[in-house]
Amino acid sequence: MGRDDPAALAEAKAHAAAKLVPVLNGQSLITTQDKPRAVILELQEASEHLSTDDLVFLGLQDGTPVFTAACKESITDLVSSGAEATWVDLRRDGPKLIGGDAALLALAQALVRWNRSNAFSAATGEPMVSQQGGHARVAEGGKGRIVYPRIDPAAIMLVSCGDYVLLGRQSRWAPGRYSCLAGFIEIGETLEMAVAREVQEEAGVVVDPESIRYEASQPWPFPQSLMIGFQAQACHSQDTAKREAALDQLKSCVHPLAQHEVEHSLLAELALPTPAVDTVELEDARWFHLTWLERQLSNSAAATSEDAIANGLTFSLPGSYALAHTLISSWIARQRQNRSHLWKEEVESVDIDQSGTYKYVLLRLQNRQSKHQSRLLVRGRQSAGYHRDIVQSEQQVHTSEETEVKCVGGGRIAFHTDERRIEIYGYSSEYDQAPHSISAALVRTRYPFLSVTVSYSGY
Repeated sequence: MGRDDPAALAEAKAHAAAKLVPVLNGQSLITTQDKPRAVILELQEASEHLSTDDLVFLGLQDGTPVFTAACKESITDLVSSGAEATWVDLRRDGPKLIGGDAALLALAQALVRWNRSNAFSAATGEPMVSQQGGHARVAEGGKGRIVYPRIDPAAIMLVSCGDYVLLGRQSRWAPGRYSCLAGFIEIGETLEMAVAREVQEEAGVVVDPESIRYEASQPWPFPQSLMIGFQAQACHSQDTAKREAALDQLKSCVHPLAQHEVEHSLLAELALPTPAVDTVELEDARWFHLTWLERQLSNSAAATSEDAIANGLTFSLPGSYALAHTLISSWIARQRQNRSHLWKEEVESVDIDQSGTYKYVLLRLQNRQSKHQSRLLVRGRQSAGYHRDIVQSEQQVHTSEETEVKCVGGGRIAFHTDERRIEIYGYSSEYDQAPHSISAALVRTRYPFLSVTVSYSGY
């Protein structure tokens, strides 16, 4: 049946089996089961509890007409006598629902809200009446411009730079929640222009306009947005002197043929533009490394709990229901595919104790048969009396016919958990001083919320 047929709509409303998706004070009704479902009521039983005569037609479900409407408080009496159910904020509890139920309740919420907010004409102030089953409104008498529901397009973007992505958080979000940057499209803008503008306004980061690529979209009816998702790349930092100095240090760490393998992760940090956060829009914005995000999205509760304690906070990303999650996950998958050729990626780059002051070493895990394959590893232990103890322990783990472990240098780490900072300094009398700035770049990938400082003085 079509929404333009008043007679058919009237017949559908009178249908003995017609259903109602209730909306009460902006909340939706779901079951209290382990896997909650949307609660759909019998329209004829619920009709006396509606706060409006304007039912909104949602469509047919197995041939049965389904409507929605704002309800009176008395609807709770009808519900309490039926199935176990609860009224919920759909933004908070919608992700618990299966996709079809979540979409149905979101559509109901959006159309009820739109009809209530368009009770009068914005142009003349005249009362507006419902048409087309609640999907249009017009001034009483049927004269004047017909008004339809509008959507507000918003760009949401995952900005990357090498193996890092830029994520931000708003102060009203749950503690530790980070997500992609986003913002509404302004009049006269293309979608790509909005992506670049929002990133620069909110985080002070310049995006390469040629890198902006559309990925996916998601309706977000809270109240009436359409999220349009993009991937984009930040313009690299122009601090070439710092990058060249790091390259010089890198040459002392690995075989020359292996430099391209470690540059991919280490020098990427030096290319990161420093965020300048607009604190009116965001509470924070920072870069997160690929390996950090992979740990957070993994099923290893122990690993993420360990990271949270060490970083001094609870960290979380949007759930799988959100477009932001899709953008982050797809980026990780592409990066992982691009890095599939890298050797021994499964070996943790950083494994250090999370409190106290202790000795540390920077190791090179080397492929015996192929000099161009190597990994740099940071290891630190409070239990180690000598740097040699850490080296020998790692050699026992990794020495084989294929691999060998060599020490690049050593020093000390002071891990100040309460102060949320890490100091890397000092030297090893047996292995000489490690290039601490290289060690720090690796440590920051694991501890993005801690301040990591370097000093080449001390013992």
